[in-house]
Amino acid sequence: GWIALRLAAMHPERVQRLVLIDSIGLDFRTPLDESAFAPETMDQARRLLWLQSDDFAKLPGFVVEDFLRRARREGWLLRASMHSMLSRRDVLDGKLQRVTMPVLIVWGTNDRLAPPSLAARLHRELPQSRVVMIEGCGHLAVIECRAKAMPAIAQFLNPH
Repeated sequence: GWIALRLAAMHPERVQRLVLIDSIGLDFRTPLDESAFAPETMDQARRLLWLQSDDFAKLPGFVVEDFLRRARREGWLLRASMHSMLSRRDVLDGKLQRVTMPVLIVWGTNDRLAPPSLAARLHRELPQSRVVMIEGCGHLAVIECRAKAMPAIAQFLNPH
């Protein structure tokens, strides 16, 4: 979402409509550090999965092991992304004036990674946006609560 939002701000002529789902991009305080998305142990992997979704906390061990294996392989990229966010170097606060296309902001009310207050802040920075809060869903609202999220997204993307 952050990358898509940045693209829309830098090249609005290339974006007709934008859907942001529990998207970071604005500055906010987080207890996470640079290694949060690059777990090294099963416990760290399970915590990261729990932060994203209650459903992920129940995944069988072999799935978590595969997730951990992939996270280790891509850890350098995940750490670099978190460094960029935590250094606040690339935050988009006050830089969204060129985002004039219709924007749909979808947010899970139980998001533990990106607080729901970010949805309201994004909406203030993007007055042409519409916010859809998905009750009882976490960071992956579009996966966790597909039946609640997808109708709003489909209607937004296909307005006719």
